[in-house]
Amino acid sequence: METMWPSQTQMVIIDSIILSVSALSLVLIWRGRAMLRSAAAQSALAVLLLGVATLSITYLYDLFTMLVLPRFVGRELAMQEMARLHISYSWYIHLAGFVLIAIGMVATVRAFAAGSARLAESERYFRDLFQTAPVALLEQDWSEINARLHRLPLDRIDDLRAYLLDRADLLADLIGSVKLSNANMMAVRTYEADDTATLIAGYKGLNHHLGLESRQRIFLSIVEGFVSGQAQVLCESEAITAKGDPVSIRVTAKLTDAETGTWRRVILAYEDVTTVKQAEARLVQGQKMDALGQLTGGFAHDFNNLMAIMLGHAELLETRVANDPDAKEREC
Repeated sequence: METMWPSQTQMVIIDSIILSVSALSLVLIWRGRAMLRSAAAQSALAVLLLGVATLSITYLYDLFTMLVLPRFVGRELAMQEMARLHISYSWYIHLAGFVLIAIGMVATVRAFAAGSARLAESERYFRDLFQTAPVALLEQDWSEINARLHRLPLDRIDDLRAYLLDRADLLADLIGSVKLSNANMMAVRTYEADDTATLIAGYKGLNHHLGLESRQRIFLSIVEGFVSGQAQVLCESEAITAKGDPVSIRVTAKLTDAETGTWRRVILAYEDVTTVKQAEARLVQGQKMDALGQLTGGFAHDFNNLMAIMLGHAELLETRVANDPDAKEREC
């Protein structure tokens, strides 16, 4: 019986190593569970969990017979129980557990590889969408603005917009604190930069291609929305560029880390809608002219009806006068 003890000890050591590796694998799988949403990946994970459960049962029983059982029945009886377990079914259970864990790990690794490939393809797809979007998209960092605003007594400020407008230096510093992390090709063209790296290096705060008053108005609208708890702010405004040209713009600011409250990642969509607004104005003007034409046409039609009645009566009167001698004498 004594010869079984080293073998059992080795088995417990092997079980410990395998279970430790399996536990680490399960932790990594849990952290990367977003890539394991396919049916094949979930089946592989189920096989791995089944193998871990099978091996855990024998592992716990081995520990029980090695450490706990000798205290109650003595070492010799404990050795007999361990020998009986190994002779009957322990080795088969260990083998089944090893095989299940091996199959589960291989299948899970393959599922991870497939998930990684799909994730890489998805990232390329969304990166292409970002770069080829027909509007200027900018990824910005507003964390410094958030920190500085929270140092202000916001609970005692009734009108944040008026408070900041009265402090022009503070407002200018806040606008200049906006940091640019990434931009698409439309943003590069909007800001007349050579490339994304040049735009990021020369970025001078929110919408630096606009005039000061326009920048302040857009910035304050976004800040008021974020402070009030909005995760997305949309503002449309007539603005003046730094060159003095009037433009109509639509700006959408999306706070992607609203739950953390850090404002570390803000997606800003900038769209020049001057052409759209001009087309809308022309459409409205055309509708007004159409309505005016319909109104004048109605007046002309009604006036024509009145004139027709008057001319008809005049012709009847002329005919009557021509055929009535007494009427001629009265006319004279």
